[in-house]
Amino acid sequence: IGMTAASTLCAAWRWRVVARRLDAPLSAGNAIAAYYRSQFLNSVLPGGIVGDAHRAVSHGRDVDDIGRAARAVLWERTAGQIVQAVITIGVLAIMPSPGRRLVPVLLLIVGCAPVVAWHIWRGRRRGTSWAGRVVNTVRSDLREVTQLQVWPALVVASSGVVASHVALFVLVAHVVDPAASVTTLVPLSVIVLIAAGIPVTVAGWGLREGAAAWSFGAAGLGASAGLAAATAYGVASLIAVLPGA
Repeated sequence: IGMTAASTLCAAWRWRVVARRLDAPLSAGNAIAAYYRSQFLNSVLPGGIVGDAHRAVSHGRDVDDIGRAARAVLWERTAGQIVQAVITIGVLAIMPSPGRRLVPVLLLIVGCAPVVAWHIWRGRRRGTSWAGRVVNTVRSDLREVTQLQVWPALVVASSGVVASHVALFVLVAHVVDPAASVTTLVPLSVIVLIAAGIPVTVAGWGLREGAAAWSFGAAGLGASAGLAAATAYGVASLIAVLPGA
């Protein structure tokens, strides 16, 4: 519960930073409460994004601009995913694990983000067409969220979120297999968390367990230990976000 509270505080801070830059500010208390609610909804409903959509609509009603609020949620989640991917690449590249073979794929995915952003930034305006308005809006948002006084906060907040999730997984995995070292469990945890973040199931169930069974088995800890650790993590995570109910 404490680790999830830490990740929620960091995520709410990240959301507030982005929302403030997009002229859709919200208070710390409202941000934390809304983020807990969002996490709870994401944990019990299919897709893993319903809670974020609800958070965007609720905030949009408060500021009388659902579109701007939705963009704030989109950009803060995007920042979090990019930082998580970078941390995952760093961990897998430095620490020995069966996930090292995934580094080139992750590098390709992460490398596409700045390329796409650069093309949007340098792209020509298209007048009042729908595509033109979208490009101009994205360019304007990128200009705001990449300011020097903004992106360090996003990196720190997102790193705090990832660290809290990794710590929770390592904790429950160590309970399942006390003989496993932290240096072995950390790279396995980032693999599992990346898989769990794919929004196609309920709270990552299934994908998370599959990734854990494969990675733990490949690391010599046993697929059953990975399955047990991932299941325990899912239960612990659900308990920890119950305040959002």
